[in-house]
Amino acid sequence: MARDSPSDDAIIAAADVVDVLRQFGLSDEEIVGGAIEAPDSIRDATKAVAVDGAVVRGLGTGGDPDRAKTGTVQGVLSESGRGVTVDNTYHHKRTLEVPLDRALAEFGYGFEFRSVGSDEWIEPEHPDHPRAFRLVVVDDANDPVATAAFRYPPTDGAHPSRLCRALGTALNDTVLAAIDVRMLLLDDGSGSFKWVVVDRETLETLASAYGPTLAVFGEPLVRRGPEYKYGFREIDRSAAVDHQSEFGVPEPEKTFAIERAYDL
Repeated sequence: MARDSPSDDAIIAAADVVDVLRQFGLSDEEIVGGAIEAPDSIRDATKAVAVDGAVVRGLGTGGDPDRAKTGTVQGVLSESGRGVTVDNTYHHKRTLEVPLDRALAEFGYGFEFRSVGSDEWIEPEHPDHPRAFRLVVVDDANDPVATAAFRYPPTDGAHPSRLCRALGTALNDTVLAAIDVRMLLLDDGSGSFKWVVVDRETLETLASAYGPTLAVFGEPLVRRGPEYKYGFREIDRSAAVDHQSEFGVPEPEKTFAIERAYDL
C-alpha cells in the first residue's frame, strides 16, 4: 500500500483522531502540520493522520487500535503550536522557556523566566536549583500580566523529572491559572516531557465528556490528569537553604513551594 493511499481502516481510525483534535481547538492546517510523518503533499487532515505513525503501526501489527489512536492524538498535540516538549535532561531556562513562550503565543501571550534580585538571568549554581526565580506571563507589548515566584523543592539529588513536575505544577497553579489556560501532561516516559496548552473552557468541556484523564479512547490521554497533583518522593525539608544567606536576597513572599502547596 502506498503511503498516500491509506487503508479504509486507517481512514476510519484517523477520522476519530481528527475529531478529537478539533475538540482541542486545532485547525485542519494545524493537524496536518502535527502529523510529522505524513508526506508534505498530503493536505487533508484525515488522510495525513491516516498515514502518520501510531495509527498505521497499531492497525498493521495487530496492536490495540484505541491505544494507537490515543498515541496519535498525543503526538499531534505535542507537535502542534500549542505543544510544549522538554528534554528529560532538563534545564528550565534552556529548554522550557522558548516552547512555552511559543505555545502561549497561540493565546495572545508570551512567557519568560526572570531572576529574583537582578534584571538579568542568574544561573543557579546549586545542582538542585534552590534559588527562587520568577514565572512571568507577558502581553504582546512584553508587559507582565501574571507573575509568581517559584523555587524547587529541597531534595537530596532529585532526578530532573521530579524538578520538571514541580515546575509544571507551579505554572498551572499560578500564572497559567491567571490567564485561564493549563498545561496538560501528555507523556513523560519517552525521554521527554510533552505537554499541550489548553484554555480552561475547552478543558472543562473535554473533562466533562471524557473524565479527568481525558480517556477519549479508553486510554488516559493526560498522564496524571488535569489536576497535576503529584505524589512526590525524596523531598527533604532539612536540605532547604536560607535564601538571604545563600544568595544575598530574601525569598519573595508567597513563593510557590510544592511541599507547602500540597503538604508533601
